[in-house]
This record gives sequence, structure tokens and C-alpha cells, in this order.
Amino acid sequence: MLPMTNIIRIFCFISSFTPLIAQQWSIMSYQEYAKTKHARPYTFSLSDQNHYVYYFGANHSLNPDDQQYPVLEAFWQEFLNKTRGRNCVVLVEGSLRPLKHCKEEAILGGAEGTYITLLAEREKIDILCPEPQQTWLTKELLKEFPEEEVAYAFFAQDVFWHLKAEKIRRNFNKDLAIKEDISELQKYFGTTYTLELLKDIHQKIFSKSFDDSLHEDIFYRITNPVEEETIINKVISRKSMLRDTAIVNCIEDLIGQNKNIFVVYGCTHAIMQEAAIKTIWEKTQKKSL
Repeated sequence: MLPMTNIIRIFCFISSFTPLIAQQWSIMSYQEYAKTKHARPYTFSLSDQNHYVYYFGANHSLNPDDQQYPVLEAFWQEFLNKTRGRNCVVLVEGSLRPLKHCKEEAILGGAEGTYITLLAEREKIDILCPEPQQTWLTKELLKEFPEEEVAYAFFAQDVFWHLKAEKIRRNFNKDLAIKEDISELQKYFGTTYTLELLKDIHQKIFSKSFDDSLHEDIFYRITNPVEEETIINKVISRKSMLRDTAIVNCIEDLIGQNKNIFVVYGCTHAIMQEAAIKTIWEKTQKKSL
């Protein structure tokens, strides 16, 4: 990892709007998404010959040999050729990423989000993370779901990622990562949320022990927002919709600033946000006539 002092062009967007206000666009529902068939990775772009939006919908692979990475590199180079690197910003999912030394290290460390961070830094292009604040996100979810289920949903998504990482990263310590996740979770839900309590919540919801469930395919199913099988699926679905609204609000603001935007998010986010982003783009184009 490079020293933090080297990260001089990276900053974070903090959402301060209220996403529940009616918008002139809408995010695709998961019911609609479940009916779609699409390629992975999924890309789309918008252009008026002066400004550009490029959206790369990724598959979150930690494998440097995954076929999505040559596609990302070509898409990125096309964006640079069109914009000449001027007035550009890159949007990454989840959080801002530490800089890595090379492609392999970046992908192993954080998939496409960390790799595009490396590529953007090489071009001295600013990076935004348009995620809503977790305090706000937690507050909104608690309006609709019990606290235990909301806390467990956050935890389960982290566990799923660690189960993926364990297969690819050498010397990856899943138990230590889970311990760190719980420390972070306690900032929002209190110190009563220990591993023992989270295991009890898992048992109560799924009628199966947490330890017996520690498989990537199981945690994929219980954290998949397209599924409606359990309360955890429903919490994560609502969480994703709130996030999508925040992300599109940020993109709308950047389009209004005439920024050239390169977005790297999960494939599902790309598809569900696409119609809203195109609506915003077309509206902006009409205003400029």
C-alpha cells in the first residue's frame, strides 16, 4: 500500500440530500431487474460530443485474470481518448480505496474499484465515492425493519465478501476481517452486537448455525437483493435502492456541472440506474438548446 500522503487527488462525496423527495426519474425495481437478461460486465455511455458519461457495470471479481478487466481497460482508454482527461471524475462503489502499486495487487485488494483508483491516479483524475452516509442509511432502514435484521444484513454482506476473498487472496484472515467488521458495526448498533449475538440472529432467521452456513453460495443467496426469500434479502434490497438513489443524485449533480464522468459500480447498479441517468441526461440536453 502506498503512503496515505500520496493520495492527493482523491476526495469523498457526502450525501446531504433527502432521497425520499420525489424525483423526475426513477430507479428500476428489483422485480423488473429479475426479468432482464444482460452481459457481464455491462456498459453504457452517453455523449453530446463535449461531455461524456461512461458507466462500467462490474462483476466484483478479485481474479486479475477475469475477462472483465481487459473490457474495463478498453472502456477506460476510450473515455480518456474522448475527454483527453479534462474535467473528469471517477465514481467508485462502497468507499474510497487505498492506492496499490500494480494491477494485480489492486484487483486482489479490492476488485475493479481499487483497480480504477490506480488507473485514475495515474491520469491525476479525481475520484468520488457517492455513497450515502451509513448513519443516514441505517436510520432509514430502521424506519422499516427491526434493528437486529438491519445489523445482521450489514454484517452478512461483509461476510459474503470475505468468503469470496478467502478463495483468491493468499494469507487472507477471514476471522480477523470478521472481527474488524463487528467493531465497525458496533459504531452504529452498539457494543451488544458481538459475534455471539450475530450468530444467534443467524440461527433465529435461518434455522441453521452460522458456522455451518459459512459457504459463499449460501451467503450469496441470503444477501442477494433480487431474492425475496428472507427478511435479510428484503433489507438488502431496500438498502440498495436507497444507495442507488444517492448515487444517481450525485451523477445528476455532476452532469449539471458539465463533468466528464466515469462510473465503476456493480453490474446490477448499472442496469437499474441506466434509465434514470438517461432521463437526467436528456433533460440536461434540452435545457442547453
